[in-house]
Amino acid sequence: MAARRLQKVLGWLLLTTGGSADAAGAEEVVRYYELRWRIERFFHALKTGTRMEDRKLDRADVLRKCLAFDAITAFRVWGLALLAREKPADAAGAVLEA
Repeated sequence: MAARRLQKVLGWLLLTTGGSADAAGAEEVVRYYELRWRIERFFHALKTGTRMEDRKLDRADVLRKCLAFDAITAFRVWGLALLAREKPADAAGAVLEA
């Protein structure tokens, strides 16, 4: 006897003070959350990809230089990961040189 799979539907409700009570307003709010999520993923790449929290820097000028380099690196890594998710069939050569 084959096992019967139960599928549960996930329902969610987004409470917000922004937008209006029509479809266009809902789309706008969802778009803001999508952009917010992209920002969160960038900061995740900045923290984990560069391990910046592990650094022991005691001077502001050194920290500033390090953060500038790390932010550029994290942005590139985040951008490549985003591109790979959104357009997985695209060749890497479109973004990277040999």
